[in-house]
Amino acid sequence: MFTGALLDALEASYCVDTERIFATGHSWGGDMAAVVACFLGERITAAAPVAANRPYWFEPQTGEFSCEGEAAVWTFFGVADDHFTWQAYPGEFGDEQDAFWQEAHGCASEGATALDYGLPASGHQTPSYFSEAAMAWFTGF
Repeated sequence: MFTGALLDALEASYCVDTERIFATGHSWGGDMAAVVACFLGERITAAAPVAANRPYWFEPQTGEFSCEGEAAVWTFFGVADDHFTWQAYPGEFGDEQDAFWQEAHGCASEGATALDYGLPASGHQTPSYFSEAAMAWFTGF
């Protein structure tokens, strides 16, 4: 995987705190942040995908797999996301991301959530508070 090779190269060339590697991205970049959190979860400390698609990359037809490690994931998805017009209800894909990570990490679904619906008006855009909130969260690791 490209991201694993990139991490190898960076760690070989620079002083990298391997206990504090984070991923984030918006839209397809959010998909990528979620994918590396799953498949490189032993190397990624935490990920904060924004406006990511539903977790279709992890569906059974892609083959059996399990996430490696337990990267923490904080999902940001706007209830008013107008990019994903095929959702059955507003925020459906955010709910699917949340359910995927709860199951992947064995979290109790009652009361546990990784989902931040943010401001309903945030739509498909990155919420205005995202950078500050995500950096504060990453700094806590």
